[in-house]
Amino acid sequence: MRIVDVRETAVPIKSEIRNAYIDFIIESLRILTTLEEYGWSPARCIPHGGHQISLNIASGLGLGGNESYPGIFQPFGGFGGGIPVEESYVKLPGIPDIGFEAKGELFRIMKTLSDN
Repeated sequence: MRIVDVRETAVPIKSEIRNAYIDFIIESLRILTTLEEYGWSPARCIPHGGHQISLNIASGLGLGGNESYPGIFQPFGGFGGGIPVEESYVKLPGIPDIGFEAKGELFRIMKTLSDN
């Protein structure tokens, strides 16, 4: 934002969310603060992601969306069972926590690992 002249008509800002969740949140807050100084809305940020954690982080930070691949990177990718993708949108699951419990196969794997 400080180096180039970015206009309102520019494409949304994309960031990498899946590789460092805590660092991503800290850096996102810094980026969002800088964007606000330049009059940009968090809705202009659509992070790369692909799974339930990314969806929750994007929602919690008030971002404009979350890039996702519901049928790819299983069992981690996509969203919990019964959470439909409708016209390219999903809603947050109506369950506590991140929502892994609604992803049957992933939850089974995590439970098996935690039981050992």
